[in-house]
Amino acid sequence: MKVRPDKINLIIGSGGKKVKSIIEQSGIEGIDAEDDGTVKIFARDLAGLEKSRDIISNLTMVPNIGDIYRVFEEGGRKFGIFQFLAISAFPSKSCVSGEASQ
Repeated sequence: MKVRPDKINLIIGSGGKKVKSIIEQSGIEGIDAEDDGTVKIFARDLAGLEKSRDIISNLTMVPNIGDIYRVFEEGGRKFGIFQFLAISAFPSKSCVSGEASQ
């Protein structure tokens, strides 16, 4: 799969922690992420491949103008409201912070 080259760090994570987490969560053999945005997923079964692809897509997703996302409010704080995007194509959540309306 291809992702934006500037998003490769999100897949690898600090010290490779994120890529190890993706491998563990999806049960795949490995992930090879290259500087040009090419991501190769090595899996023994289709379920693991799809799960890891969904996780990577969710991590590297760039919202587009005009797309509609369901937003769930997580809780208010003194400095704003935390919200989560629940994108139907991706099983996990992306955190987006927004300001509280006055």
